[in-house]
Amino acid sequence: SDYLTINAPEDIYDLRIIDAKGAIVFQQKSFNPNDQIDIKALNNGEYLLQLISPKGSITKQIQIIR
Repeated sequence: SDYLTINAPEDIYDLRIIDAKGAIVFQQKSFNPNDQIDIKALNNGEYLLQLISPKGSITKQIQIIR
């Protein structure tokens, strides 16, 4: 799929996708739970998904495979 859905329990202040080199390849402010992210421009590979909320931050590894 060309879209990533994030099921977050609360509003996110900042959402980032970071590539293997540490570069931020996607960033969105004021992200709402269940919003979809268009990832068409991202190549296949492993990325870090970072979510920053009022309660802190969460970083998860994601893999894009088409």
